[in-house]
Amino acid sequence: MSSKIISLLLTVIFCLLANCTSTPEPVTKSPLDYPPELEAVHDLIVKRKTADARLKIGDYLNKAENIHWYGHAYFLKGFLFELDEDYGNAIKFYRSAIQHGSQYESRVEAKALYNLSFVYEKTDARDRLLVTLIDLMKRREYFDVLTGQVEIPARLAATYASQGRMKEALIFHREARQNFKDMVRNQKFRANKSEISKALYYLGLATYDQNKESFTDLIKKLEVGQKYFLASAEASDSTWSEKSVSRLKALYDQAWGQVLEFQPKGFDHDPLARKKHQHRQQLVMASSLYDLMYLLRAEEFPMSDVNLRSKAIMDTTQAWIDRIEKFAIGLSVGPETIRSQKIKNKRLARYVEEEQEPVKINKEQASQKKPSPPESKDEKQELPAKGEIGKDPNL
Repeated sequence: MSSKIISLLLTVIFCLLANCTSTPEPVTKSPLDYPPELEAVHDLIVKRKTADARLKIGDYLNKAENIHWYGHAYFLKGFLFELDEDYGNAIKFYRSAIQHGSQYESRVEAKALYNLSFVYEKTDARDRLLVTLIDLMKRREYFDVLTGQVEIPARLAATYASQGRMKEALIFHREARQNFKDMVRNQKFRANKSEISKALYYLGLATYDQNKESFTDLIKKLEVGQKYFLASAEASDSTWSEKSVSRLKALYDQAWGQVLEFQPKGFDHDPLARKKHQHRQQLVMASSLYDLMYLLRAEEFPMSDVNLRSKAIMDTTQAWIDRIEKFAIGLSVGPETIRSQKIKNKRLARYVEEEQEPVKINKEQASQKKPSPPESKDEKQELPAKGEIGKDPNL
């Protein structure tokens, strides 16, 4: 196991076993102060009594005289629409909260931007999501250290990756993962386990898929992100750990589908050569996927209480490994394929016929080798003279 993997394991285990609290998180994750009327609305939302909350907030907006609190009311109303999956109205009221907060309270503006970013993520509005996250990077002071220093830059990295802008994605991903390492080394750090799982989930989303993503790009992103999905699954028993498991399975299924569907270009005049090229490339692709799965299995966290969600990842990878091995056996390729296309994982290569190498003899053995016995004169056949060739020997 590499030093980077061990470092990640130690930091997360340290955080989970020593430093983290387990207090429940309010639904809105809001540190905002409310007047009594809006505090009652917030409590109703936490209890999932959305119909009652909507009535109360409507009454408040009709009767309230203190305009200072309107931004808080717009924020809560936007959140109610988001819970109902009415994303159009959620966006409308979050924007009202942002506009009001920019004039009266920056904390409201930041929280509304934060929630709005999730609506854009759910509706796959990636351009708007990118702009919103860039704005949030400027307002990280209004959030706790885990959200501001890890989650937000990780989400920004994932959004850049979704647009194929991997240079920017890696810059912000590097910042987020370094901040996470520094944060958990701090003895005063406290965080909810679900929040840790959430931050790790977004660190894994360096694998946020773009439209028509190539197999090579997908494998590169999985190399970066898959250990964070596993860490998220191990960190808590929450919605975020479940999302991590589902996401990783979906990405592996996507990659496996690309292996099966690969079709070479050209070779229309030679079906046999086309089939051989197809199988050769499928073996190379399957080998990359095979290596990733073994790498993921090596990163399983050595924790005393095994999280069933992270165990599900391990069980699934074994099924994938068996599937790839069975697939490799059925490919019509020979040893020349192994030599011309580099296969990193020899465990997969053994499922295709390999050329047997001749036994090599070292110099000492060669020098001690007994010489062949000389031929006897009786056994030695004399060659005829050049002039005699073609003549009847009986004449």
